[in-house]
Amino acid sequence: MSFGNVIYTIIIYPLEFLFEIVFYLANRLTANPGLSIIVLSLTVNFFVLPLYIRADALQKEEKEIEDRLSFRVKRIKEAFKGDERFMMLQTYYRLNDYKTAYVFRSTLPLMLQIPFFIAAFRFLSNLKLLQGFSFGPITDLGTPDGMITIAGTAVNVLPVLMTLINIISGTIYSKGSSVKDKVQLYGIALIFLLLLYRSPAGLVFYWTLNNLFSLIKNIFYKLKRPAMVLGWISFACGIILMVYVLPKNIYSMRQKSFVAALGTALLLPTISRYLPRIRIKVDNISNKKTEVIYWLSILLISLTIGGLIPSTLVSSSTQDFIDVSIMNDPAQYVIYSMCISFGLFVIWMGIYYLLMGCKERIIFSYIAWTASIVFILDYMFFGTELGIMSNRLIFDDEPAFSIQEIVINLIVIVIAVVVCIVLLKKSHRFVTTLLASGILITTGFITNNMVHIIREYNEIIRIVSASEGEPEFSLSTRGKNVAVIMLDRYISYYIPYIFNEDPSLYDSFQGFTYYPNTVSFGIATNFGAPGLFGGYEYTPQKMNKRDDELLVDKHNEALKLMPAIFSDNGYNVTVVDVPYANYKQITDLSIYDEYPEVRKFLAAKRIGDVQTVESLDASGRKFFCYGVFKSAPVIVQPGIYNRGNYNSMEDKYQGNSDIDMMEGQVWDGIANAKGIDKDFVDDYGVLESFVDFTKIHDDDSDNFFMIDNETPHDAVLLSLPDYTPSAVVDNTAYGDSQFVKYDAYGNKIDLHEITNLKHYHVDMAAFRELAKWFDYLKEQGVYDNTRIIIVSDHGFKLKVNDDLMFKDKNGEEWNCMWLSSTLLEKDFNATGYTVNSEFMTNADVPTMAFENIIKDPINPFTGKRVNSDMKFNEKLELAFSHDWNVNENNGYRYKETDWLSVHDDIFKKENWEYLGRY
Repeated sequence: MSFGNVIYTIIIYPLEFLFEIVFYLANRLTANPGLSIIVLSLTVNFFVLPLYIRADALQKEEKEIEDRLSFRVKRIKEAFKGDERFMMLQTYYRLNDYKTAYVFRSTLPLMLQIPFFIAAFRFLSNLKLLQGFSFGPITDLGTPDGMITIAGTAVNVLPVLMTLINIISGTIYSKGSSVKDKVQLYGIALIFLLLLYRSPAGLVFYWTLNNLFSLIKNIFYKLKRPAMVLGWISFACGIILMVYVLPKNIYSMRQKSFVAALGTALLLPTISRYLPRIRIKVDNISNKKTEVIYWLSILLISLTIGGLIPSTLVSSSTQDFIDVSIMNDPAQYVIYSMCISFGLFVIWMGIYYLLMGCKERIIFSYIAWTASIVFILDYMFFGTELGIMSNRLIFDDEPAFSIQEIVINLIVIVIAVVVCIVLLKKSHRFVTTLLASGILITTGFITNNMVHIIREYNEIIRIVSASEGEPEFSLSTRGKNVAVIMLDRYISYYIPYIFNEDPSLYDSFQGFTYYPNTVSFGIATNFGAPGLFGGYEYTPQKMNKRDDELLVDKHNEALKLMPAIFSDNGYNVTVVDVPYANYKQITDLSIYDEYPEVRKFLAAKRIGDVQTVESLDASGRKFFCYGVFKSAPVIVQPGIYNRGNYNSMEDKYQGNSDIDMMEGQVWDGIANAKGIDKDFVDDYGVLESFVDFTKIHDDDSDNFFMIDNETPHDAVLLSLPDYTPSAVVDNTAYGDSQFVKYDAYGNKIDLHEITNLKHYHVDMAAFRELAKWFDYLKEQGVYDNTRIIIVSDHGFKLKVNDDLMFKDKNGEEWNCMWLSSTLLEKDFNATGYTVNSEFMTNADVPTMAFENIIKDPINPFTGKRVNSDMKFNEKLELAFSHDWNVNENNGYRYKETDWLSVHDDIFKKENWEYLGRY
């Protein structure tokens, strides 16, 4: 980040961020951008009103002092010159407790307007939602209003109206002021006219409302009791809204909710005047001491939300946040988040604090101290088990909390508030020490995290540089070709429904045998993939028994087993994107350096059709919002998360597809979504590129390649009927048929649950792309002499098949869809499409790959024969562990977890058994 970008992010962006949040929430309630601009203007003006009141008071104080001293100052200037005049003026100012720096007080209201104007200009000038939307006489909020035409020239009325209101307001405000002050005010009004004359009507409408608010404020300044008058006007408006507007049937429930909330807000100020006053006793602690506590508290909040939480997240799996197509440095996201946090909490809340009165400062110190402790408690102890989250900060499942969790969290918060208030009253020194210690500890954690992030980033640079460029799948026309394709998290149970929906797949998949009765040895890649690539010696139970060796070394052995054996038997070997090599998220293909004849490639995240430059502000915003989300009480966390949107304007900037790409996909209802998930596009792009990667050789060479592709893992909604990615998905025209699918026997599955539907979409897309590749192989004459194995490392917790839900003897229910694995094989010269119900595991893959072409394959690392005997001779132990993170679960044995077992038929509940936790 450049220095200018840092300054902008600290000073301006926090205001732009608040504008966006207010506008988004208002528009969700009103569904009307024009009304949302009104709400935005009212909210911002009421928020900054105390600032302007204080700034005006300081300006007035400065003017009074200046008037009081002006006579003597004039006499001194007339009597003295040069250094003597300067010394006399300084002495005179000092005797009257006046500093020349106080002159800047008069510019404070203007100085406050500038950042708010820039933020509003940035946000509203390019707001895509305003394009083409009419509001009253304004035909298009996204363009200059052009309300009247004179001699064929469109005249923008709103800027003129805005200027007139500004001049009237300035005239009232500057009554009795000098000509110089009046000229300054009128000059500023003219400048705004010139700046905004050709601006979009939405922006000018917003600034006109601000000027109108300023005019009303200045009028109230001239009243004897402005607060009472304002209160009763507010009360009258609230009554009108509640009695007249709210009962109208023309409004939706969402709009009525907004009207009710606004009416209540207008009624409260007047009602509160007649309620008993609650006084907070703060006499036993000085304002000076609370100032220190306030600044320490607000700094701790800033570091926690903007630095600690995002940096801990990124450092826990740094490689997940690196896009190798552009080699972005994820440390920048944390820095950007910290800038937003510092600007919002320390700078802007600090300005608010400094312009408050003494009593208000003390109250704010209590609030800041209490909030700092509550945020840390929420982050550390609540909402810690929310499931798997993508690098776009979107969870696989919507965060949800039980009533019990919410109640416990609220009780802890109440206790924390009481304890904090008591501690501050009893010992400000202890509180100060605690806050200072917290800042030092938090800073230490952030520093350690950033060092780790930078180190991991440099490691990825090394890994990527070792890749050999664009992948190449070598196939021969007369030799034997073997391909093992792992589709991460592909849902086996969907296959009959996918084929029935698209019967052309039967022709493309000619020769394949589908094994529906297949199980994996774990519910995550680090448990299911080793057996898939290495066979039964690398199931979790077998790897745990070799507890004198690191898991990463055993995992690497599994990934090297087939390439090593095929290479030793004269095959040309290619490996692409194998999972977790060297336990790296971005796989470290240097594990194959001991086999120089093995070709190795990184394809994922580098091949997708849509390549963009990372949007730093979009990512930094999300990381900051994630910090707010994790530190908030659990009752409001789902609202902050907002289906992974974090209350961002999806159509924020016109024509900026980069932000859509970085934000990922956010669904709006079960048939609609916006944004593109770059992970999906990149992985899907690899499948689309299979034909381009394939190099046909007219010879009798033997070839083997294996690849891991995560298209099925990156579950998103796709555009029907072709199941293709789109920036805007709208499948409403397809009605209920998109949610209910049938197989060839009339069995149906219900996809109304969004997670079920998204997985169906990406699974269909993956098979359609593979079908295109198979058709190409047939055209090139290499299909019959190619053995192809399609397999998944695990399934997912979808509730689409009751036969895979069983209860153990303690009544605990287990969703074994997690452990259901996809397995299809096309052997040499095979014909037809068949279904085989034989009991299989994904650890059968090496045996199937070697069958009849590699005689008595021996594991080069253990000396044992590679076969599937274990499936028949031993009880299979399946790891039901959610400890998928290889940065944490990387010792000599897998962490303690629950274990299940199954035999013969995975669709019979009685065949499943809970083995215990060990």
